[in-house]
Amino acid sequence: MKKTNKKQGKTLSLFEKLDAHFDRRHRLYMILILLTATVFSILMFDPKINMMGDESDYILYGYKFAKNFEFPPHRGPLYSIFLSPFIIIFGINITMMKILSVILIIASIFFLYKAFYKRVPTTILYACLLLLCINGSFLFYSSVVLSEPLFLLFQSLLIYLFCSFFIGEQQDISFRKKTGHFFIISIVILLLTLTRTVGYASIGIIVVYFLFFKQWKNALLSVTTSVVVFGVFGLMKKLIWPASGSAYNFKMFFTKDMYHPDKGMEDLGGIITRVFENINNFLSRYVAEFLGLKSNILTSSVFLTIVLALLFLWGGIVAYRNNKPLFFTALHTLGFCLANFVVLHATWMQERIIILYYPLILIVIYTGFYYLLKPRRNIQFLFIVLFGIVFFGMLNRTMVKVKANSVTLKMALKGNTLYSLTPDWQNYILMSKWAAKNIPKNEQIAVRKSGTSTIYTGRDFYSIYAVPTIPKDSLKNWKPGPGKTAIVIDLSSKNPTFLSPSLKYVTRGELKMVGKDAHVNGIYEINMADIAQLSAILEQNELTYTLDYDKYLKDLLNEESAIIHFPEAMLNRLKDANVRYMILASLRLNPNQNTGSVINTLHNYVSILNLKYPDLVIEKYSVGDVEPSVLIELNY
Repeated sequence: MKKTNKKQGKTLSLFEKLDAHFDRRHRLYMILILLTATVFSILMFDPKINMMGDESDYILYGYKFAKNFEFPPHRGPLYSIFLSPFIIIFGINITMMKILSVILIIASIFFLYKAFYKRVPTTILYACLLLLCINGSFLFYSSVVLSEPLFLLFQSLLIYLFCSFFIGEQQDISFRKKTGHFFIISIVILLLTLTRTVGYASIGIIVVYFLFFKQWKNALLSVTTSVVVFGVFGLMKKLIWPASGSAYNFKMFFTKDMYHPDKGMEDLGGIITRVFENINNFLSRYVAEFLGLKSNILTSSVFLTIVLALLFLWGGIVAYRNNKPLFFTALHTLGFCLANFVVLHATWMQERIIILYYPLILIVIYTGFYYLLKPRRNIQFLFIVLFGIVFFGMLNRTMVKVKANSVTLKMALKGNTLYSLTPDWQNYILMSKWAAKNIPKNEQIAVRKSGTSTIYTGRDFYSIYAVPTIPKDSLKNWKPGPGKTAIVIDLSSKNPTFLSPSLKYVTRGELKMVGKDAHVNGIYEINMADIAQLSAILEQNELTYTLDYDKYLKDLLNEESAIIHFPEAMLNRLKDANVRYMILASLRLNPNQNTGSVINTLHNYVSILNLKYPDLVIEKYSVGDVEPSVLIELNY
């Protein structure tokens, strides 16, 4: 016998039956969804950190905040601060930090449920939550030490609180209580902003929402409380951390090329082009993959972009007509996406930018389908068909990821947390651990990736990110001493070590000397009386040289690629920092392949020092036969 609505005597539609079913068992389904998300998060758990990404920075700044109360200079400082108490309790424990990410992701799903339960049809809510908790791309972020899980939690909390305070039953409350609600919302926006700078968009989105419904006082109050909350925080930050400053120069986002600001600022046409490129790339690549419409992100499609954009806009329009919480969600999602699309260069296309809004995009699109089919009772089953196709396709892709991660997880449970790393990184981390244990604490160890070394050892390392140079104009003011002259020798193939004490400067670049290529050269200061004998020795050893220093200097100053090193100052820099040891690693330039090309910053530093101090370096220890890491001691 068919179920009927006793009051109206009508047969219940499929949607009505589903909504009633989920309403009766909402707690059970919510528990099952959270358990499913937890199980898949565990199955996809990866114990390593991303060596080339931001994870080590977040951890390192959290460590410094815990140790020295330094305000993190990194973008999204709140996440590092959030990590700091756990670092105090557990030390730099990567597994613990990743477990925190699992908890944050599960909490974000829970607050999505809290935000929408009894505010939207439960069929929409549980369909979307179930798709969310089996999505491998989304659950990947439950196994990272990045700010995304914390942002997702604050985003869900903001929607939940906004819907609770300003949409629904509590309209006739006192001004004092309403102001308190606005202050709570402003504090959550501040937390969101400190996690990801795009959080500032929340203020404008909330104002636009109130203006849509002609709630002028609420719009004004939301701006006022935000100004107060952000002003108080800014004042406190300046008093407690006066030198903290900002991690961003917002002007740089609107340059044509952020890495080459000399190319000038982007004009309005360029910004519009950037927005459309970002919309096309993010929607047709990442969002389409998240929604199960394609299996890869390698290609973009204008057709897919148009389809997804129309589906989202339709969902937003339907929500405006039928459901204010869903309309606020659509407005929030649109505002945040557009904010990202305006400031981000199209070349910065990354999954982690759009994954933050995937849960909300999912809800808005399914809202459109639900309300489109709601009056069409005979074809409401199409909602189930669409859900089933997406569910099983997404589950299949997630299971592939689970299978691929199974060996890594198994090895991690056995204690080998470095198993999935490439040999170059394995050797680097093992060398960092050996050095941290065997080198006295009062001696500094210089490395290229200090964050990674500190994370895996709990010891501070000295960072060298670049080989120090001096301005080319510095050589204009240098003249040989009385009775001395300058000679420039090509050091590309040989190093005349007997002249090392006389070496003053090392130059590198697309240079020439007496008509020959000379890419690495030494500028020496020698006695004029020794020129004849020295010239004979250099010619005998087939070393290219010139005594016409003025011409060489002129060519050097005119060569854009030329750089100058001052070995004496480079060594003094290490002495002043108490650096006696360095780790020369073989970290790949191409992280996916051993091409023989490595990140050679420290190698170049040492090679320049060796030109002046040939007896400086002593090899102490080595790890790895292939792509090794070598610890050297500086014998000064």
